[in-house]
Amino acid sequence: MYRDYLVLGSGIAGLKAAEAIRDLDANGSVMMVTRDSVSPYSRPMLTKTPLRTFCKARISLFPEIWYQERRIELSLNTAVETIHAETHTVIAGGKEIRYGKCIYALGAENFIPPVPGAQKDNVVSIRTAEDIEHIKLPRTARWRQVRGGRHRYA
Repeated sequence: MYRDYLVLGSGIAGLKAAEAIRDLDANGSVMMVTRDSVSPYSRPMLTKTPLRTFCKARISLFPEIWYQERRIELSLNTAVETIHAETHTVIAGGKEIRYGKCIYALGAENFIPPVPGAQKDNVVSIRTAEDIEHIKLPRTARWRQVRGGRHRYA
């Protein structure tokens, strides 16, 4: 398969790239490839939504019709395996995708510090909707939270 524009990733950078492409080129084919199982959503909001009210079906930034109207094809549940820039091909989800232009917007992974116990199954970081689904616990479960980030001291 061939796409004029291939956007790897579905975070805000990938979404804005696809939107800008469509604004500049009304006719070119645009495909977003993501290993996420839902259309683009706000990753920062994952840590601000209470676990008990989290619903994966309601986190998308735009409804499916928004992508259809703009002719932006979403390839969900599709991991990027290999990028061959010299031949303008990507292997994703076991399939070869040829492209005219490619935007790499896959983002980064969270860092879990190398502290004792960090490798245990109950130590997780939150980056995707699936991470939230993984840590949903029964009301009786006990857990602790350690939050990371940048701190500025005066």
